[in-house]
Amino acid sequence: MTKTKSSIKFATRVSNFINKQISDIALLKKYFFDKIIELKDHISNVKAGLRDLRSTNMSLAFYHLRQGNLNDAILRFKIIDIFISPSDEEVHYGFAWCYFLKGNYAKSMMHLKQSGARDASGLGYFLTNFESLDEVPETLWSEYRSITADAYNYKWIKQPVYLPKEFADCLFSKIEELPKECQILDLGCGSGLAGAAIDYKIQKNYHLTGVDNIAPLTKNIKNLREDKRKVYDEVINVSLRDFISSNVSKYDIITSFESLNFAKNLTPYLTKINKILNKNGYFALMLQTSKVEAWNTDQGCFIYKKDYVKEQLMVAEFKILDIKEVHFTKNNIYTIFIVTK
Repeated sequence: MTKTKSSIKFATRVSNFINKQISDIALLKKYFFDKIIELKDHISNVKAGLRDLRSTNMSLAFYHLRQGNLNDAILRFKIIDIFISPSDEEVHYGFAWCYFLKGNYAKSMMHLKQSGARDASGLGYFLTNFESLDEVPETLWSEYRSITADAYNYKWIKQPVYLPKEFADCLFSKIEELPKECQILDLGCGSGLAGAAIDYKIQKNYHLTGVDNIAPLTKNIKNLREDKRKVYDEVINVSLRDFISSNVSKYDIITSFESLNFAKNLTPYLTKINKILNKNGYFALMLQTSKVEAWNTDQGCFIYKKDYVKEQLMVAEFKILDIKEVHFTKNNIYTIFIVTK
C-alpha cells in the first residue's frame, strides 16, 4: 500500500514536472512570438518614420526649388540621399532641376542620368543640345515655367523698378483712346503680372483674355479671375505656340511680358501675332536684351540684341511707336517695344 502511494506521488511529480515544462515552453514560445511581433511592429514603425521623413524633406525640397531657394532645396535632397533613401530616383530628378536652374548643366545631366525614366520634360535632350537649339522644347518650357512661377513673381518685386507697371505705363502712354468693348490678349500670362498692371492702369471697360499652360496657372490666377474687379475674364489653358498658330479671333491690344523668350528666331511668332491683331491695334513686347545674343543659363531663356528685335518686328510688318530700356545692372537690361499694325 505504501509502495503504491509512493508510485502515485512519483507519477504525479513527473506529470507536474512535464506539465510545467510544457507550460514553460508554451510561455517561452509566446514570449518569442510576442517579441517577433514587437520587432516587426518596430521595423514597420521605423519604415513608416523614414517614409514620413522622406515625404517631409521631399516636400520642403520642392518648396524651396519653386521659391528659387536652390541651395536650401539641394540641402534637403542631400538629407534624403545620405540618411533616408539613397539612390532615390526622384531625389536625383530634383537635383537635376536644381543644378539646371543654377546654370550647372554638367551636374544637372549627371543627376538626370541617375533619375531613371523621369525625363518626360525633355531636360536631357535640352542639356545635350542646348548650344545648337533655336527653341526650347514645349514640354521643357512648360515645366520650367511651372517650377519657377513663384520665384519669377518675387524676381520683379525686389527690383528697384516694378517692370509690370512700367510695361503697362509704356503701353498706355501710346494709346489715346480704347475702342468700345476693347479686346485685350495677354500671351503667356503666367501668374497675371501684366494683367494686374493693366487693370490697375485703366478702368474695367475691356475684356482680358490670358493664355498659358503652366501647371500652377489656375492657382496663381484664381484671385485675379474671381475678385470684385475680375481682372481676367477668360484664361485659355493652352501653350502660347499652339494658340497663336490656330487662333482666329482678333484683338485690339496684345501683350507679351517676357513670354516669347523660348525662341531664338522671333519672326514666325511675331508674324502670327500680327495676323490676330486688329488694324490700328497695339502690341506690347518685353524681352531681356544685351549687346550680344545668347542663351541665359542663369534665367533659362534667350537674350536678344535690341536692334535684332527691332528688325524682326519690322519684318513682321509692325510699325514701331516706342522702345524703352530699363537698366537694373550693366548686364541686366529689359527692353519694352510698343508697336502698332
